[in-house]
Amino acid sequence: MKYINNVFTLGMLKNPADASCVRFVHLSKKDAACWVQKGVWHSVVGHEDTAAITSKELGAVIPFNRQTLLIEKGDEVLVTQYIGPRLPEGSTQLPDGAKFEYFLVLIRDIF
Repeated sequence: MKYINNVFTLGMLKNPADASCVRFVHLSKKDAACWVQKGVWHSVVGHEDTAAITSKELGAVIPFNRQTLLIEKGDEVLVTQYIGPRLPEGSTQLPDGAKFEYFLVLIRDIF
């Protein structure tokens, strides 16, 4: 399954032994937008403002959806990592000096 999230933690691994199979791939904003537009995915972005701003950044509607995510081998997670000062409530754009970094998290067999 494919997901979009604004965070990644080891607690999201359904099987902790899969921690040795996690790969992080840094994506450009253009590549992240292509990933979003190419396939079917499920949003688990847990902050409304982050979902709204990410939607603008990537050119797709990314719904706010706070829920617990458990992933396993074969899953992919596009992480929209916010870097900057705390977003003020109701933000519709990134503050000066803030940005998103995009990472594709892949859970694969180690060999």
